[in-house]
Amino acid sequence: MNGSGAFQEVERPTGHLKTPHTPPEFYSPLTPLNQAGDLISPTAWAATVLRLAFDFDPMEKCRGWFAGDWESYARAADVWANLAKFCGSLATTVESGNRTAGRSWDGQAADAADLYFTSLCGKLRDLQDSLVLLHKEYMTVTYAVLAAAEGAGQLLGLIGDQAATAALSWVAGAATAWSGWGAAAAMAMVAAEIVRMCEMWDKIMKRVNALQLAINVVGGNLVGLGAEVAASLTSFTLPRAAYAHPAV
Repeated sequence: MNGSGAFQEVERPTGHLKTPHTPPEFYSPLTPLNQAGDLISPTAWAATVLRLAFDFDPMEKCRGWFAGDWESYARAADVWANLAKFCGSLATTVESGNRTAGRSWDGQAADAADLYFTSLCGKLRDLQDSLVLLHKEYMTVTYAVLAAAEGAGQLLGLIGDQAATAALSWVAGAATAWSGWGAAAAMAMVAAEIVRMCEMWDKIMKRVNALQLAINVVGGNLVGLGAEVAASLTSFTLPRAAYAHPAV
């Protein structure tokens, strides 16, 4: 078709199919844990206090919880966003072409084509909505993991401070062992710091448990959304036969 009936691509759908990126504000959840680890005193006294408070290494325990390639997970969220934009842009382009064809094409074949492309665009919009929700759910987990890791890192830093304080008290108690009252006061301070350390660990556990619950909820949502996407993809049907114009 020429003139006003010529098809023009109003958008470029394939322009959205690009390499996914990690959100600029996102970084590895292990980073705040490693930063907290750098602040924990490496002295033997502090290590002894940590062993008194816990029968495990709090830092390694947290690292195990937050280990994983979360940067790739965040990039996967960007994939869903790009695909959603592609579907929306493709629907817009098909709608524009359908309107253009409708201005110079009449008859039963034109009506059938209009019905087909209108249905196709509706399916593309539905698929776009599902992909947008997939992106949202992925980002929910991405930032929940990072927030939990940042909180755990801060609490681990406090545990390190408390271990160092207890260690100093222990050293002071050892230095004043000749005085029963001095040593007793120092050990009381050590015990108090150990109690605070356990309280900090309890807060970390609550954050991790809340994160696990959030991930479980998102996991259930993703199952449903995955089914919607699969159903949308199988609903895209091709015309039963190619159109044969009687004048050709």
